[in-house]
Amino acid sequence: MKRVDGKDLLIRELKRDIDKLKQENEQLKTERDNYKYCLDETRKSFSYRLGLALTSIPRKIRGR
Repeated sequence: MKRVDGKDLLIRELKRDIDKLKQENEQLKTERDNYKYCLDETRKSFSYRLGLALTSIPRKIRGR
């Protein structure tokens, strides 16, 4: 039977941690893509554009 020293255990733990981080990274990318899609759809909506148009004059006045 092969003897396992501290260095081998450290390497195993680091590989396990890397795998967890890769999985978490993929989940975060999926979540980011979903939020981007939702934001894009909101900006395309009629009510958003209408509200933006209605508030454009007060925003210009306040900006001066």
